[in-house]
Order: sequence, then structure tokens, then C-alpha cells
Amino acid sequence: MTHASISPVPAKLHILDRLGFDRERLAFTGRTAVVAFLAVALAWALGLGHPQWAGMSVWAASQPLRGHLLEKSLNRFLGTVVGALFGILVLVVSDGSTWILVLGLSAWIGLCAGLGTLVRGFLSYGVMLSGYSAALVTLLHAPHSPSLVDTGLDRMATVLLGVILALALGWLSAEQTDSDAVRRQGRRLAGEVLSDLADALTTGQGDVSRRAHGLLAEMGALEDTLEARTAGSPGGRGTARWIRRLLSALVALLPWMRRPPVGADVLAVARALREAAAALGEERDDLLAAALSRAIQSARERAALVGALTILGDVLGEAIPVRKGTASELSPLPAPRTHRDWVGAREAGLRALAATFAAGAVWQVTGWSVGGFLTLGVAIMITVFSTMDNPVGFLRFVVVGQVLGVLGALACRWLVWPHLGGEGAAILSMAPFMLTGALLFAHRRFGPLGFDYNMVFLLLLHPAWPLTGQFEDGAIAGFAVVLGPVVALVGYRTLFPVTAHRRFRSLLVMLVGEVEAMAVRPKVSLHAAHWWARLHHRVLRLARWAEKTGLERDVALEAGFTALLLGRVVLHLDGLLQADGRGEGGGKDGAGSRRARFLARERLRRVGRDPLGAARALAHLSERKGGGPTLDRSLLAEAARDLTALAPDFEKAFAVR
Repeated sequence: MTHASISPVPAKLHILDRLGFDRERLAFTGRTAVVAFLAVALAWALGLGHPQWAGMSVWAASQPLRGHLLEKSLNRFLGTVVGALFGILVLVVSDGSTWILVLGLSAWIGLCAGLGTLVRGFLSYGVMLSGYSAALVTLLHAPHSPSLVDTGLDRMATVLLGVILALALGWLSAEQTDSDAVRRQGRRLAGEVLSDLADALTTGQGDVSRRAHGLLAEMGALEDTLEARTAGSPGGRGTARWIRRLLSALVALLPWMRRPPVGADVLAVARALREAAAALGEERDDLLAAALSRAIQSARERAALVGALTILGDVLGEAIPVRKGTASELSPLPAPRTHRDWVGAREAGLRALAATFAAGAVWQVTGWSVGGFLTLGVAIMITVFSTMDNPVGFLRFVVVGQVLGVLGALACRWLVWPHLGGEGAAILSMAPFMLTGALLFAHRRFGPLGFDYNMVFLLLLHPAWPLTGQFEDGAIAGFAVVLGPVVALVGYRTLFPVTAHRRFRSLLVMLVGEVEAMAVRPKVSLHAAHWWARLHHRVLRLARWAEKTGLERDVALEAGFTALLLGRVVLHLDGLLQADGRGEGGGKDGAGSRRARFLARERLRRVGRDPLGAARALAHLSERKGGGPTLDRSLLAEAARDLTALAPDFEKAFAVR
């Protein structure tokens, strides 16, 4: 369809564009609103206590891609079951004591928030959902309910009904996830790395900004979107694992591009790498294997480069033979090990526990009749946004969206329902308001408000007949709901403040801490593959974070490369010390050389806190006479130079740890 068309249908669609609507998203949100309405009507027809919650589940589970729809629905299903069962347990254990209820619920939500930060993708959503699903069961529990178990099961059934309808009806219109595109992008990146590395080896000059930095940033972007692009697709998990292995292998090659070695042998390596890059583009794996084999053979005197190329060949699907005796510290590559943000998880858990308990305590001390709504809002907002890059900024949209949802619920309840004659008519009257939410959700400018409008509108409406309560009660309940994200916003600002700069520093500390952990472990070179896999992944995470936030981009990328360099130094020194222990060390002053190597490794145990001390130790060792023919002086000198340049940034990051 083109803008030049003058047929009636395109003219109408063009008007939607001019009004600011995303037509594709409007089709999705419109379908979702219809399914949400059907879920509410069906839940009411089945006699479930809170039928509007089925519509909330539809909005929460619906996704435009089949893979996302499947995984989110599954995780919502499991999270709801686990959370509801825990909620029932808390109600039974508390036995009417609301203080015990608040304490138990706060601890559970804190645990779920922390665990949800450690995992990624829709699994993180499911873990956090189990936290506030327990809150839905406990905080809005009616004291006169005949059975705690019946209450929990009723709410569980209501939520799961919405999930099933979202999955069943959404599947018909959702698009298929294309995980093959991810593989193609990975192979393209591999070709670019090999081609640029060949250029660097040919000229003997590194081009940091165009080659290594740019490629590392692009690889970080691919890794960051990997879960979303492979979720729910056939073979998606296998694709994600393969891409992570590939990215780890490519990261190992980037340092050779920054400061390429010189010599006649590297020219032969460069020619073979160009052939390998061309074979990748043509999808000729037979030619790729042969070209990588020639590159490995040409680089046989450079063990680390041989190891990196060997791993890449293995990941790309071909077993590349390595000459016996050239085993490298980089080989073999194990199953991918991903970065875990233990610091962020601990802070998210403590923040969620403290904020939820504070809201619950205010509820108990004041006896506020709608304090349960406040505590529920805090519990939800303090968990689901804890993994976001900028929760404070996004919560501002949440507050506005929830205010609109409250206004919509009050209008429906007090302007429409009093003129109707029963529950069926009341449910039917909700349809226009839900469609309004679909329009809001699909607007390019107001879209961020749409989801919260829909959720709060449904949360506050209870189509039970005859109508009871006063307008003031509904307004106060709405105020309590909106107060939830406001309190959560304060929590994100004051309890372990979540800022882009703080997250960046935390990532940098964990990256450097990985090198320190390697230096602490005796015989680490015997298990090098384990450490390389996680170190590579943390380098990618740091690079991606710097790209997304624009914070200290050059510092982040240089820190990543320096960490890789220091990792090689640790493994090199450990290998030499192991050889010393076997009596295989060289050098005229064997005892002195061994001590110098040992002291250099000891300095690396505190490289984050004392980078200049570590740099001096490495420089001293590189300049020391003796040391044996196996000592890689150029590696040590290069690491000392890079570490000296980044010392202020390392010290700053560890100072605010």
C-alpha cells in the first residue's frame, strides 16, 4: 500500500496515520480488547467471583508474536499457580493476623524480585508474577469468604481462564517468530569479524573505532535481544545457545584486531580469513572449514590465535583440526555461561521487601480501608520494573495511565451502571471503555499509558448486583491504586537508587571482579574455558549497556578489551606457575622469576582497587631479565599500558561499590 493510492480503504487508513495511530498495533490492541471482553463475559457466565480479572490476564499475556505469546502465557500460568498457592498458604498460616500476612507476603515478594533479576526473558516475568499473584490472593481477600482455599482457587481459575483465551484466540492472528534470522545475523557478524581481522593483519594497524568497538557494540545488541527473538520458536533455545557460543568465540578474536601481530605468517592467516569470510557469505560450509583450517595451520606458532580460530570453527558447525601440541588457553568452549547480576538481585530483593512491608505497615497502623490496594500496587510496581533500565522514568507514564484507568472505572461505575438493570448489562457496558483502552494503547504518543489504563480500569470494577458502596469509596480506592507506583517510584529513587550511571558502574565492577576471581583461583588455567565464557558474556553486557545509555561508551568498550587482556595475563601467569611447580620453568634466575610471576598474579587479585599497583607489577615482570623463553613479555607490557590508562575509571567504580 502506498500513500499515492486514492482508493477509499487506504484513505481511511491514512487518516489513522495522521491521527497518530500505529495501524499494525491498533489491529493487535483491538483484537486483544475483544478477547479481554470475551474473557470477562465468560468468567461471569461461569460464576467466578472477580470476572474482570480474566480480562486483566488477557492484556497481560497477549503478544503479537506466537513465540512470545506461548512463552508469556506459559510463564503467566506457572507464575499464577505458584503465587496463588503461596498466597493461600500465607492466609492459612496468618490465621487472621494481618501483620503476619504482610510480613510473609513482603518476604515472598522480595525473594521473587531478587530471583527475577537473576534470570532473563519471560522466565523473569513468570518469577516476578508469582510474587504479586500471591498479593492478589491475600491483599484483596474478603474476610467473609467461606473458604480460604476456595478464594485462592477462584482467583487462580479467573486468571488462568484469561491466559487460555489469550493463547487460544491470539494464536490465530499472531505472527510466527523467525529464529532463523538470528542465525543469519550471527553468521553475518562472523563474516565481518573475519574480514576486518584479515584487513588488520594485512596492514599491521588496528582501527579501534571502526572495527573492534563497532563490532563489539553490535554483538552486544544481538545478545541483548536474543531471548526475545528466539522465544517460543521451534529450536529457539538451541539457537540462543548457539548464538551465545558464537559471540563468545568472536569476542575472543577482537583483541587481535585492535593490536594485530606482524610477520610473514600473519599475511597467510589474513588470506585464509578472507576466504573464510567469503564462504560464510556464500553459505559454503565446506569452503569455510578448509579456509579456517589453513588459517589455523598458518598461525600454528601463535597458540592463543589458533585456539580462538579453532573454537570459532567448532561453533560454526565444522570440526577444525588443530595440530597436536597447540592446545590454547581459549579452548575448548563449554556450554555458554551467562552474566548474573547478583548485586542487582540482592538490591532488588531488599528494595521490594522494604517497600512492600512499609506500605503494609502503613495500612495496618492507620487502618485505612483501602490499604490493601495501596500495598498491592506497591508490590506490583516494585517488582516488575526492577529489571528495567530506567524504572523511574517509566513509572511517570504508569502514574498517568493509572489515573486515566481510575477515571474510566469511576465513569463506568457511577455514570453508566446506575442506569442498568443487572450484571449482564453491566458487563456489556464495559466494552466501549475497553475499546477506548485499545485506541490509547495503539497511539504513538499515548501508547505507554494504554496498558496501565486497561489494567486499573478492570481492577477497580466489580460487576456484582445489586450495586453497593459510595462514590467516595471508589475514589479513595482509585487514589490508593495510583499511590502504589508513586511509592514505588520513591523506592527506586531512595532504596539502592536505580540509575543508568549506577548500573554501569556495577557492571564494570562485576567485569573486573571476574578477573580478580580468576587470579584468586589456583590452577585456573586448567579450567579456562569456564572463565572465558562468562567473561566474554559480561564484556558483551557492558558494551550493550554503554550503547543503550550513551554513558561512557569509550570507557566501557576499552574496559571490556582490557578485561579480556587481563584474563589472558592471569591464565598465562597461572600456566607458567604450574610449569614451575612441575620443574619445567625456564630462566637463569628461576627462583626470582617465579617470585615475580607470583607477585604479579597476586596484584591482579586486587586489580579493581589498585589498578596502578597491578600495572606496575606487570610492567616490571615484562622488563625483568630472565623469566624463560615462554614468558610473553609483549602481552604483559600491553596489559600494563591499558590498565594504566583505565586506572581512574576502575578506582572510581570500586570506590562507590
